[in-house]
Amino acid sequence: MAATDASPIDFSPRRGFLDVGIAVLAFVLACAGLNALLPFPEIDVVSAELRFFQEHQDEFDTVFVGSSRIHHQISPATFDRIMGEAGHPTRTFNFGINGMFPPESGFVLERLLKSKPRHLKWIFLELDELEVRRIPKADASRRSVYWHDWKRTSLVLRKILEGDDRGDARDLFFFHSGLFAKNFANIGRKTDLSWWSSHLGKKAGPPKNLGAAGDGYVPHLKKLSAEEATTYEAELERAISRTETRFVSAATERAYRQWANEVRRIGATPIFIVTPVTAQTRLEFRPESGVAGPVLPFNDAKAYPQLYRSDMRFDADHLNAEAAEEFTRLVARHFSQLIEEKRIP
Repeated sequence: MAATDASPIDFSPRRGFLDVGIAVLAFVLACAGLNALLPFPEIDVVSAELRFFQEHQDEFDTVFVGSSRIHHQISPATFDRIMGEAGHPTRTFNFGINGMFPPESGFVLERLLKSKPRHLKWIFLELDELEVRRIPKADASRRSVYWHDWKRTSLVLRKILEGDDRGDARDLFFFHSGLFAKNFANIGRKTDLSWWSSHLGKKAGPPKNLGAAGDGYVPHLKKLSAEEATTYEAELERAISRTETRFVSAATERAYRQWANEVRRIGATPIFIVTPVTAQTRLEFRPESGVAGPVLPFNDAKAYPQLYRSDMRFDADHLNAEAAEEFTRLVARHFSQLIEEKRIP
């Protein structure tokens, strides 16, 4: 009986590339599927505050979103009082979180809007350039990874490529690409599953960083020392000498256009606010950018000298409690004036 010849195994490069392609596709689909099924990552402060807002979202019509410069400097109680006195009653929540700069703030904003709050009318977004720098203490943290979806990562990479320092750009490009890969591959998500299963059916307590009134505002009580005040005043003088007005980068403009559109999609109005930081750079959107919405710039030491006195500062970029109350009053009065002038719907 004649032996049957076995079919030869195809070791051609073409077959090899096909096998690799199938394996890569299977991996990508598996990661994407897990991303869709896994709960939102448990990120310190951020997740708890998102849960709190979603539970109480229909109690608010105004929200401030931003970094510590919002968290420690906008008092919802003061804002609501001034707005009420002006005939425009509001119910405000401070969604500022320390270190939450764009594009992380935009990622959190979209999560905030995802549940479609019914009464939300106005959202104040802290305006700043996209943050692409590495923060050594946070490089390996889950806080650095969780917002690196493709939408955010593509904005960051575009901002990096717009820069002039090609050596630094190369390092940042691979750094953020690596964070995207970690996020997409769900590295470290076992922690989220453990937390989710242990808290299933349990009602979470209020976040720890909501402040005494439970509205997200935590004022800085400390004031500058005499030595710190001297250093700050010299730094402010240098900043004033370098005062300039410029357009934000193209990547930053694109990011804020996306977020403004998300805000309008739920029927709310975006307002962009620059807090009274020491840097005296007036950021603007290009007229043709399509980012419709007022910009409230308060980083102007000549227009708002009361916010730049050394006795009103916690540090170079933050106000103390007394100054935060004054800043909030200024924001409310400026905003109510824009409403009365029909420059804001």
